[in-house]
Amino acid sequence: MRERALDGHHRGGQWRVRRLRHQRHDAQRGGCVAEVSIGHALHYADSHIFITHFKGHELTGFGGVLKNMGMGCGTRAGKYAMHDKVLPKVSVDQCTGCGQCLKWCSGNALRLEKNNKIVMESERCIGCGECILSCPQNVFMIPWDENTSAVQEKIVEYACGVLKGKPHFSINFVNYITQYCDCYATKGKPLTGDIGVLASADPVALDQACADMVNSSYGSDFWRVIFPEIDWTVQLSYAERLGLGKREYTLIEYR
Repeated sequence: MRERALDGHHRGGQWRVRRLRHQRHDAQRGGCVAEVSIGHALHYADSHIFITHFKGHELTGFGGVLKNMGMGCGTRAGKYAMHDKVLPKVSVDQCTGCGQCLKWCSGNALRLEKNNKIVMESERCIGCGECILSCPQNVFMIPWDENTSAVQEKIVEYACGVLKGKPHFSINFVNYITQYCDCYATKGKPLTGDIGVLASADPVALDQACADMVNSSYGSDFWRVIFPEIDWTVQLSYAERLGLGKREYTLIEYR
């Protein structure tokens, strides 16, 4: 995989982009993307500290530090690359023509026809999922197929690119655990009790421990309850395979 950092210089209202490419050092790593596109400042940073709200996520089961690293540090083009295979299904018959989804579609992929029914231009959709939560009639649905697992793998590969050769430390806040990602404009209610704050230099062990502690507190697999179709362990096993860390951990409690 090649790493690409974007350095923008604003001149006359246009952004000029400088790309920096580096050959990936381990040819066995990765299988979804050929290169990663990350923010300029992140590329040049000497080290990284990640602070993450641990919660549910509609594509990955849960959103922890691995998602924060991968999706959070990707450029706009990078975010698109990670989402690009996940296009919502549209149940046109349920549409009432309220137009609420139009306000939130960042890809301008939706339009309202004269018959007051929504139409999606799939080639414009960036897979952000804003339409799913903004629609009061449940017109949009995530297609639960192999593409959701591919999203997890792409996120992990981006995390590899972000961390490449840099010291890092991660802190997860496991409280106010909602079903959906924090990037949505709406704020859901917490679905289970607060756990606390966990930290580690191993992001894989950290996310695994957080997921386990939520499940233990809930009494069953909480992530499968809120998203039965998603195998949330894909991101963890893939990250371990790529050498980002280990799923085994030892908890040390501080009070």
